[in-house]
Amino acid sequence: MPYSAGDGRSVGHHGAGDDTRRLEGHVGLAFLAYAAVKPAIQAGLREDSAGMRRFIAEQLRAAGADSIDPELAAIGLMALVDGLGMQLLSRQYAEKDAVAALDAQLATIFGAA
Repeated sequence: MPYSAGDGRSVGHHGAGDDTRRLEGHVGLAFLAYAAVKPAIQAGLREDSAGMRRFIAEQLRAAGADSIDPELAAIGLMALVDGLGMQLLSRQYAEKDAVAALDAQLATIFGAA
């Protein structure tokens, strides 16, 4: 299936897997908590997020996700991956379950569910 999360790297990047990635996830989470109270940092994060949303929306359009608003789907996918990453950091469930959740959302977006 062309929309699969594959081997979990897209979700696992947020801290699941090896110790280095888990540490990176903790550092990222700490940075976001810090940025939440620093308006100067927030502006840069908004810019970066907007670029990522545009990229994901473009990929959705190119992949033929025609039945959804690609901008809104991109926001949802980013939120899902961020949330899965935080839950993986606290070991709330297995990586394979996080990948399955992402795959299920992609299947919904592409009309395969």
